[in-house]
Amino acid sequence: MKFKMNELEWEIKEVSADEVKSNFNDDNKDSVYFGCTQLSTQMIFLNNEASLEKKKNTLYHELMHCYIYCYLSDEIGFANLEEGICDISANSHDMIHRIVEEYFNKKEKK
Repeated sequence: MKFKMNELEWEIKEVSADEVKSNFNDDNKDSVYFGCTQLSTQMIFLNNEASLEKKKNTLYHELMHCYIYCYLSDEIGFANLEEGICDISANSHDMIHRIVEEYFNKKEKK
């Protein structure tokens, strides 16, 4: 599914656990990753082997990476981290929950 956040187009794609893991620098064979966000390609990858509930929770998390990338400018930096986190949380909730609902509603209809 594709969606826009702050005029940037992103895509959510379910892939194998190995493909998700390939986006991390981790040689540990036992590590399991449920999702990742590639800012350079504006892609979110979800582990297609995860349970529905785990996919939903992972997608909420990955969408926060998108939101931060889109809205938290370098001007804010980490000097005012508390205010930035409060702003991110307050302004992202509805948007992120709408995208997750839309993604899983479309999957159910297929």
